[in-house]
Amino acid sequence: MGQVALGFRSLLVRAAVFFIMAALLAWALGGTLWPRSVGVFVDTASFQGEDWAWQAMVDESPKPSGKPTRPPLEFQLWVRTKGSDSYEKFLPFSEAGTFIEMLPLIVDDDQLIVAGYHYNMEKWQIYRINAGKELGKPVSYPSRLEIVEAWSSLAGSKSP
Repeated sequence: MGQVALGFRSLLVRAAVFFIMAALLAWALGGTLWPRSVGVFVDTASFQGEDWAWQAMVDESPKPSGKPTRPPLEFQLWVRTKGSDSYEKFLPFSEAGTFIEMLPLIVDDDQLIVAGYHYNMEKWQIYRINAGKELGKPVSYPSRLEIVEAWSSLAGSKSP
């Protein structure tokens, strides 16, 4: 019985040393043992003296088979207020849901126009944000073609 206990103890010590060394190696290489979301700002626009931007978030964590609860790529709207060095998530828009596709931001005089594809609702929508940072009601579109046409007319061009 003593030999079996020594074997398990040796196995535990080896496993602990392995995970510690793997974590140290991952840390030294600038990573982690457990994947996490990584974000980058992909589109910016100035509106009412503040910088607005889409942030693309890539989630590399493994997903179960079937439809994942979160998409691997999602977009969130962020704003950097006057005098601030960092962006903050625009909460009224993030409560609207998860966007997996987006169109560039449009500044139209006293409003910011935001367009994207909802992951949860499975439809395209255009939102308008006024000068007081109030989110207007969305206008839904059934297809990508129709929203690009609407977005193009708002942007004053033929294509995005």
